[in-house]
Amino acid sequence: MWCMVYFFPGKSSNALRSWFVHHLPFPVAVAHVDGKWLSVPLDQYEDTVAAAKHFFGKQTEYGLSIAAQPTDAVLREQEYDRELELAYTEELAKKMNVTVSDEDVDNYFTQTILPQASSEDEIAQTLEDLYGWTVVDFKKNVLYPVVLRQKLNDALASDSSVDSSAQSTAEDVLAQVKAGEKTFEQLAEEYSTDTGSASSGGALGTFGKGVMVASFEEAAFALEVGALSELVKTQYGYHIIKLNSRDDGAGTVDASHILIGFETVDDRIEEITTSAKVYKMLPHYPVVEDTTTATENPYVDADAETEDASTAETNVNAEASVAE
Repeated sequence: MWCMVYFFPGKSSNALRSWFVHHLPFPVAVAHVDGKWLSVPLDQYEDTVAAAKHFFGKQTEYGLSIAAQPTDAVLREQEYDRELELAYTEELAKKMNVTVSDEDVDNYFTQTILPQASSEDEIAQTLEDLYGWTVVDFKKNVLYPVVLRQKLNDALASDSSVDSSAQSTAEDVLAQVKAGEKTFEQLAEEYSTDTGSASSGGALGTFGKGVMVASFEEAAFALEVGALSELVKTQYGYHIIKLNSRDDGAGTVDASHILIGFETVDDRIEEITTSAKVYKMLPHYPVVEDTTTATENPYVDADAETEDASTAETNVNAEASVAE
């Protein structure tokens, strides 16, 4: 059972509130996804907000203009969105049977972060100074999400169904290009997942050797001007390449492509985001939300919205309707 504690404006830093935040396992929001409830823990959200405020406070000491800092509402919105996305990412990991151990995070810290400093003590001091964090906090709030995404990307890369789906789509697009009912440029705009070139008909411009990945470069330089490649596979997906021109003297070619990219972690998280129904569990709490995906807590009496904040610090309600 979740115990819902509602905090009112003007009472955000009292000791009672702080105790509740860090001792009771209630969420700042929940999301209903595929019949399951996901939560954004309030203590985790509060800790990341506090770290962000600490960071910007330090920037002020270092001379950063106050005008360049986000407002409290914007900062809270950013952290809220970040924590909600993490909840979706963790749900995706469960579906894909991907886990992250403490050892995984420690190894990332040792191999990637530690070499950038003279010692772990230097890292600890920097984290304390800039964010008010310990190394353990940093591993939990920053490195864990990074490692989780890496492992999800690795899992997708080894998923044969992801490869076959992209290949099937690419073969269909190649057939359409060869049929000539639409131009290469039209099909690039319609199908290419390369957002940097799709809107310009797949145009990549002029490039020499050593710029593109090896398999793409080899295929492009082997084409005759005006010719199309068959499907070319890279780590990004399947490409259909068209050679527009060649300058043998300069050793360059001008090419366009249509990329049918492999499904990404972002794609799958977007699917979860689109299907999720999000509820803000603390209606008086200063969280700014995207009203297209979030709604007020339907389990709270509307009359509670008008309660006088000057006479009530907390309103404790038992919440059993959405507990698991």
